[in-house]
Amino acid sequence: SFNVVITGGSEFGMLLDPNTGTIADNLQGVSNGFKVITATSIPNDSVVIRIRVNTMAGNGGIIAAKIVNNKTQNSITKQINETEINKSSNSMSSTLSIGNPGMMIEGYGDVVVKQDECDFDNCGDFNYGDLDIIMNRQPNNFEFREGQFITVCDSSNPNTTTDDVGQSKPVPYERKRKELNWGNSWEVEPCLNNDGKVQFSIVTPDRLTIADLYFDFVEAVCTDIITNPPNNGIIITDLSLSGVTSGKDAMNDFCGHQLYPIRTGTSSRGGYYIEEVIRVHEGIHGDRFYKILNRNKQMLINELNKMILDCQEYEKFWKIDGVEQHIINALNTYYQFCETEYFTNNNEQEIQCHFAIRELIEQYMDQVSFRFGTNKPTFPCYNCPN
Repeated sequence: SFNVVITGGSEFGMLLDPNTGTIADNLQGVSNGFKVITATSIPNDSVVIRIRVNTMAGNGGIIAAKIVNNKTQNSITKQINETEINKSSNSMSSTLSIGNPGMMIEGYGDVVVKQDECDFDNCGDFNYGDLDIIMNRQPNNFEFREGQFITVCDSSNPNTTTDDVGQSKPVPYERKRKELNWGNSWEVEPCLNNDGKVQFSIVTPDRLTIADLYFDFVEAVCTDIITNPPNNGIIITDLSLSGVTSGKDAMNDFCGHQLYPIRTGTSSRGGYYIEEVIRVHEGIHGDRFYKILNRNKQMLINELNKMILDCQEYEKFWKIDGVEQHIINALNTYYQFCETEYFTNNNEQEIQCHFAIRELIEQYMDQVSFRFGTNKPTFPCYNCPN
């Protein structure tokens, strides 16, 4: 029998006596070889476990060991791989020497533990088409990057006019999100496809499920622009018509809501502004951008599907950081394409003529007629295209 002790690198592995099942960094009286159980992960490409073996000369037996790879990927235990370590092994070099019978003899050996290249799970049925596009509607002054804000109602901006009573816009894509304390909204898991090539799934930060891809769209009613000079407007929040003092003026201003920009008030009085109409208008902008995102989703999928790499190519040139950057670039390109389409096809008057807005304006005009006895216009305020 012999004794085995780990003298260096015990954080990277432990010893196992197969006869007794003992797992420790010090085995005594081993009679039938031992195993080295490696750690589930190591900090470098390779680490060394230093082992000392001693026995009495003449005790007989063969000092033999096996290394058990206990490395895991994706939090799923891999099948155990065993590699024989013997006198001719390059993985365990021995300085053991044979002495006279009855003498204590001692030797040292190094077990080199290396990261397995491309030791990934099978990709299974993962498909980029299963990634959901989520669009979050955000308020004015939305912090889309840490310390950076999207402001759509900005009276200090020289491009802002008195007509900008409601504003909205898409927000550049960002992987890190404020609600996650500026942590990543997704991570990348390498996997092997059926051809043995490396592909990449996009998963939630806890790596348990497929991730959603979050995009943002800012929508706002610009109350300061409405109520401050020169508009000096009065915001009507609901059908109670709180704030309305003149049925005639309200009917005239509500009729002007069917135009874009909204036409309200006169040079001598501020106008009435229906908050709900402005909010719905900006919401329709958001609906259209969301449709554009989904309509062009296949463009993003096609780009992501190009990331099929040989193991050596991945290990030598890409690594996980390179893959993540490629995905971010693909998402940025996709966003920019959708943003361009959105602004190219933007038609404010067409949105103001949306049936939902026209019906809403009619409800407010009917309420003015009911409350104040004011007649509705004989002819439509504005003839919207079909």
